Amino acid sequence: MTNNQDDLSDELLLTDSEIAQITQRVLGDELPELNDYNWTVSDVEREIAKAQHLKDKSYYEQKIKDERERLGELLKEEIFNFLRNQPIPKIAVENPQPHKWATELIGHYDQKIQPWWFGEGETKGTCLWLKNLPPLIATYIHPGRIPRVHHEPPGENQKANRARTYQGIAKAMAEQWG
Repeated sequence: MTNNQDDLSDELLLTDSEIAQITQRVLGDELPELNDYNWTVSDVEREIAKAQHLKDKSYYEQKIKDERERLGELLKEEIFNFLRNQPIPKIAVENPQPHKWATELIGHYDQKIQPWWFGEGETKGTCLWLKNLPPLIATYIHPGRIPRVHHEPPGENQKANRARTYQGIAKAMAEQWG
C-alpha cells in the first residue's frame, strides 16, 4: 500500500454495525456512543483509544486500591504481632481464621474454637493465639448449628454482627482463665 492509499483508507465511512463489530473485538462491551454523524476509521481509532485509556485507568485505580488494602493488612499484622509479643504473663488474642499468607506473617494459631462448643447454636470458627493459657475446654455442645455469620446479608450491621463475641465463649474464657 502506498501512503496515498493509507490516507484514503482513513476517510472511508463505516456503518454503525461495522463500528460496533470493531469496538466489540477490541474493547468487549465498552462501546463508544454512536453519534448521528458519519464515522471514519480515524474516528473509530480515536474512540477506541479513549475507551482503552479509561479501561487502563480503572485497571490502575484497582491496582492502587489493592495495594492500599495489602498495606492495611500488613499494618494489622504488625499490630497483631506487637500485642502478642508484649511482656505480659498471659495473653489470648482472638481472630477469625487467617488466610495462608497471613498465617506466614502472624504464625499459626494455638486453638480453633466454635460457638457451638459453648452452648451457642451457630458456627463461626474463631482462632486463639495463647501465651501461658491452656486451650479452652468445651462447656456444652449445642446440638443445632446454623452458619448465620456466613449468611449475614450486606448492610450497616453486617460488620458488627460478624465481629461479635458469643456469650458462651466469653463466659468460658472468664471461668477457665480467670
